[in-house]
Amino acid sequence: MPARVHGVLSLVAFAGAVAIAVWVGWRESSALGIGYAAFALVSLLAVVAIFCAKCAARDRCGHVVLGPIARLIRKELKVSPYTTPELTLTSILLGLTFLLPLGWLWRSPLALGVYALFLILGAIDIGARVCPACTNAACPLSRANS
Repeated sequence: MPARVHGVLSLVAFAGAVAIAVWVGWRESSALGIGYAAFALVSLLAVVAIFCAKCAARDRCGHVVLGPIARLIRKELKVSPYTTPELTLTSILLGLTFLLPLGWLWRSPLALGVYALFLILGAIDIGARVCPACTNAACPLSRANS
């Protein structure tokens, strides 16, 4: 299966995890559900602006939709190594996006299990299929220089 198919599958898995977190949060409080959905969306856009917009492979993005979004945010491509603040902020945003829901998902073991399964499957798919096919040598997860 092509890496782009795996890129879409991993995004679907992560979107499924976020949807479960929003749904369970909404059941607890509409403000929690809406607030988390807004945070996840803003966080994703920030990661795309910080990380994906500098990606030399964004025109052939394995995640399919992140490359075009990055081009909308920054039309001209300015490839340069990722800085420590960029990598740190990207890691913090992604970490918060997927760790915050644990605060309310633990009350629903089934939802927590499905949430974790989606995250694990998405991460495995990216690590096993998307990253190895990526040509962005500046990315710390890429195997382009190996």
